[in-house]
Amino acid sequence: MSPDWCNLNWSDWIPFSAPAEQFRQLSAGPGLYRVRPIGHDLLIYIGQTTGTGLRRRTRQLAVNTVKEEMPWNGPHRGAPCLWAWADAEDWEYEVSGTSSVLDSKNIQGLEAMLFWKYRTERSQSSLCNHHKFHEDYVRPKHRKFGIRGGRLPYGEKNPKGGLSWPALQIGGEPVDSDWMCVNWSNPVKIMSELNRIDSKPGVYKIWDEDTDYLHYIGLSINVRSRIAQHSTAKDWISKNTICSVYYLPNDIPNYQLKEIEDDLIGAYFFQKNTIPTYQDF
Repeated sequence: MSPDWCNLNWSDWIPFSAPAEQFRQLSAGPGLYRVRPIGHDLLIYIGQTTGTGLRRRTRQLAVNTVKEEMPWNGPHRGAPCLWAWADAEDWEYEVSGTSSVLDSKNIQGLEAMLFWKYRTERSQSSLCNHHKFHEDYVRPKHRKFGIRGGRLPYGEKNPKGGLSWPALQIGGEPVDSDWMCVNWSNPVKIMSELNRIDSKPGVYKIWDEDTDYLHYIGLSINVRSRIAQHSTAKDWISKNTICSVYYLPNDIPNYQLKEIEDDLIGAYFFQKNTIPTYQDF
């Protein structure tokens, strides 16, 4: 919550209910922002923006979150989840931002690092990141379908509101077999040894032999199928490109897979001050 969290220069906290003029203290350019319920020592949302601009993006989020009905997914996908928590807990929010000169992909890498740092510091995820949602509410469909979100009938639960996966702890280097204190599978060559990868859920890392940096970090409910797609679609994969997998339980929910992937990308950014070479988001 501090103004220098993660060695960034965060603005003062601005209530969502503040007039538009108060948001002018935020940059009109790229940046990152964090949202907390007023009077509570927790973050509900961490976000980034490149094209829209920090000032406009945070104001957009604030205006949509305070609507009477749950807002649509656009123009801000975070607004429905914030709305649900506000409705359930009678919360009001405030936002703090920081500008950035990084390119768009590295801003997303820095965002992942903030996700991971928050999870390690607080032993919980920010409530509206990693595709999570309040367990008593359902997200709306896109506006064009005309299906609004709202509170679920009594007794029904949204599976995206379950417990978080424990935050991964820093340890080793990205190419190591115990990086982030998890048990990575033995590396296999993507072009010739794909059959050695199991068709199970997991997160994976891709790099070239004899290098100490990663090309890509990903997730899938079927890692063999996903890496096979990479082998035909990515022109940077060669005969020397290898991968390793951290296999996860068959029943793991998608939001927990996302938490783990974000931990890995965030920790990689923390260690290397950049994202994997061909990372996309």
